[in-house]
Formats: sequence, C-alpha cells, structure tokens
Amino acid sequence: SSLYDVSRSLGLVNTAEGLFELLGASLSRTVGYDLCAFLLESAGRVQASLQLAASVEPLAIDAFERLALEELSRLTGVTMPGIFTIAGPADLPSEDPPGPVGEIPAVVHAPLFVRGRAVGLLSLGSRDAAHFNEQKRRLLYTIANQASLTVDRLRRTSEAEAGRIHSMLESMAEGVLLLDREQHVVMSNPAALAQLEILDPEYRTGVLTHLGEESLAP
Repeated sequence: SSLYDVSRSLGLVNTAEGLFELLGASLSRTVGYDLCAFLLESAGRVQASLQLAASVEPLAIDAFERLALEELSRLTGVTMPGIFTIAGPADLPSEDPPGPVGEIPAVVHAPLFVRGRAVGLLSLGSRDAAHFNEQKRRLLYTIANQASLTVDRLRRTSEAEAGRIHSMLESMAEGVLLLDREQHVVMSNPAALAQLEILDPEYRTGVLTHLGEESLAP
C-alpha cells in the first residue's frame, strides 16, 4: 500500500526539490531513519539535500554527509565538498547518543540509475545499529528504483524544453545568454557567442563577470 502511494505521488512531482520532499516523507513512513540524504549529479555538479527526522549531533551529521559523498563519488566519479541543504531539527543535541560521538552506527545507500548510469544516491542513517533489516533495505531499494524513473522523466522533460528554447534562440538576431548563479554561461545563441568573442574572449575559461565595462554581478 505504501509503495503504491509513493508510485502514484511520484507521477505528480515536477522538480528535484519536490522529489526529495516526497522521498523523505515516504521513507520516514516505510523504512524509518534519523538522517536521509538525497544527492543528484548533473554535468559534474551535485545537488545535495539532507532531511533530519531526529536530533543528531553535528559531528554525526558531518560523518554521515561524508559517507554519502564518498559513496556518490565511488558511483559517479564526481567529487564535491559537503554542501547540503538541511531540513529538520539540526540544531538540537541528541539526548541519548547511541555510541561513539560523531558516528552513525547504521548507514545504507541506494543508488539512482538513469539510462544505465549512476546519477544519484539515497542514503539513510540510523542511531540504531540494527535498524536496517533486510525488509527495510528492500523497501529502500524499491523506492530508489521508482525515484530513478522519476529523475529520468524530469531530465527528459528538461531536455525537451531546452531543445525548444535552443531552436528559438538559434533564429534570433539578438544575443541571448543564460548564466547560473555562479555566472557560468549555461546557454547562449550564435549572436551572443559572436559578441562575446569581442567583449570577453576569455569567457570560455571560467565565469563571465563583465560584458565590456559592465559588471554582471547586479
């Protein structure tokens, strides 16, 4: 019944953030956890979120994040620092530490595969060393498989939308650029590329900070 509800709900998800919110709630009901990490890799960058279902000491959170990142790196070859968006009671100390300070006794990982390639990871942690029995592990892997299908759907939708935008931009005489928050050029049209070669020939080597004398930071 829980798996059916998860599968039906996943069909309504249209963002990675919405996917993690749903997975966090579903895994809390079906498997249970103290910490849940959701990591997605795309074009060498990693989106990472952490959901806390209990009060866990900061050192243990750091250790759990490190384990999740190491597993993602092993699966995908992508390495990144521990930059997580955290939701839950992160600031409250654990009232009853289960073991050595700074450790999570039970951690289980479930990879997310899209088109035969590992693109992400679901990681759960518990202060109970015996929490993740065989049944709970099977539930986690099943939900991870369903999540993989959703990630694939979201990416195909994004690719189709990008293709439509690209076709429209290609025909425009005006130069159009799309930058991310770090000011990397993530999309451009031929007119913009021709202008950039004049305004900033070095733009391909890193972030685009200026157009001529105009700062792009504002």
